[in-house]
Amino acid sequence: MRDYEYLISIALRDKLKESIKGRVFCKVEYDYLYISIQTRELDRFEYKVYDFADKLITGRLIVNEIAATVVANYKKYILAYFTY
Repeated sequence: MRDYEYLISIALRDKLKESIKGRVFCKVEYDYLYISIQTRELDRFEYKVYDFADKLITGRLIVNEIAATVVANYKKYILAYFTY
């Protein structure tokens, strides 16, 4: 299972680095996928995907969909940060 965790974390980090400027950190810990994005201007943005093993086994874990969801939530976070 560790090999899959590592491969998915690296694939997701590479996919996020295409559209996000800043430090992107992905890891699997305690059956959830933890994603952290940090920039100089903003505080840390964190996103978690729960039930990692179950989603991996049933095939509901798609890196492109997770990356799109994280990018959409990160955009909302940026807009909320700069509009208030």
